[in-house]
Amino acid sequence: MYSTLAIGATIACSLWASATDLRSRKIRNVCSVGLLCAGVAFQLIFWLQGDTSGSYVVIVVAGGGALAYLTHVLRLTAPGDAKLFWAASVALPPSLFSSPRGYEFPLMVLATNVFVLYFFILVGAALIRTTGSEKARAFRAALVPRSIAGNVSRIFGFIGLATLVGAGIAALKQAVSLPVGPVFQFLLTMTAFAILSRVAERHNRPALVPILGISVFCASFIVAGFAVPQSVAASLPVFVGVYVVAFGIVRPLALYLASALTIRSMPIEALEVGMIPAESIRRYGSFAGDYYARATAHDPPSPANAFVIQDGKPMASEPVERMKSLHAQGELDALDGDVRVHRTIPFAPFIAVGVVATILLKGPIHQLFVR
Repeated sequence: MYSTLAIGATIACSLWASATDLRSRKIRNVCSVGLLCAGVAFQLIFWLQGDTSGSYVVIVVAGGGALAYLTHVLRLTAPGDAKLFWAASVALPPSLFSSPRGYEFPLMVLATNVFVLYFFILVGAALIRTTGSEKARAFRAALVPRSIAGNVSRIFGFIGLATLVGAGIAALKQAVSLPVGPVFQFLLTMTAFAILSRVAERHNRPALVPILGISVFCASFIVAGFAVPQSVAASLPVFVGVYVVAFGIVRPLALYLASALTIRSMPIEALEVGMIPAESIRRYGSFAGDYYARATAHDPPSPANAFVIQDGKPMASEPVERMKSLHAQGELDALDGDVRVHRTIPFAPFIAVGVVATILLKGPIHQLFVR
């Protein structure tokens, strides 16, 4: 009975959040926080009934909250989306995430279902709406030698993280006696790699990922008696194959194609507070005096005050007024009067669809292709 109530409450709150997100681009706190409180109460009831363990409840609530907060800090999700993710993963009953091979982490299973569906819908729409020349440019951008070399170097980081996650999962099983399934290990590795890559990109440190991965793998290699750690040896070919497909081919193609739908040019005089730039505008110094232009990936590290607006950082009132003032003074002529900004796409409906998919499949969506 309580499982049915938990599922019903999660679906109802997800649909409510979807409606408000579509209408006003906001998710009410009473919806997400209310669902979170109800979810904690449901988890305590399941624990008292003996349907799950206390360690599972702690990991779902605390671990889910930490991961949801991390996605917000790294700007992977908006605050309302992160809270709704956390609340839905806590509220869903543990029976949806258990299998003969162990428990899977609810937030990761839910996030996988949401982002896989989001990916297919977004890329499908991009393939329909982009021209043949734009598709060709996407393939060329993904397959240029520099991109291939970067992916080959980062694969060592991926292998190192797989080694580290495998050791951590083994320690977790011994510490809390919680049977953790293989899908959890796989999704945790993918998530950790994506987050680490995002941090390296934001701080312009592309070598961070391969250096860390090689260091971890070499340390594990020595500890294991100069042999590939057992926790990695069996799954290494699968991890490498998934990396090549997901991060080496699909990700760059998808990002390039999706930009046709998610990025638009906005006249500088029409900029508003809260808009998210898709490019950085900064001040450059020269012998002839300062000038403003679009930042490039090859620029050396710059102080924060050199930027007027930054890619991915929502604009407050001061940057908006400064952009309009500089434009009026003719200081931004190099921009041709436009700035690229991200379109606001309501994300709560995708979370609602992911919730329904999780309930129907009782696990991650890729099970459809494994069975």
